[in-house]
Amino acid sequence: MIVAIGFISGREPSLQMASEFLAALGLNTAGAYALRYLVRNLVGLVPVLGWLIKGVAAYSATKALGKAAVYYFIDQRSSEEVKRKFDDDFEQ
Repeated sequence: MIVAIGFISGREPSLQMASEFLAALGLNTAGAYALRYLVRNLVGLVPVLGWLIKGVAAYSATKALGKAAVYYFIDQRSSEEVKRKFDDDFEQ
């Protein structure tokens, strides 16, 4: 997804481009994915309802990451602005 958004913005698709974006997000991304991992493992113990919660957590993390990528590559915002956007979108 990140590479595709970068490509739409006119950049050559590469893993380096995706790495650049993830580095711009820094610890925000690592923290969000650590939280996602924790939630997925804890709620996996609850049948049916756990699947729903895992789906919502995955959806919100992916949506926030996609919006931040658009903000970074297409809107050409700074790393700090992208971090704030990711935090805001992930919390919603």
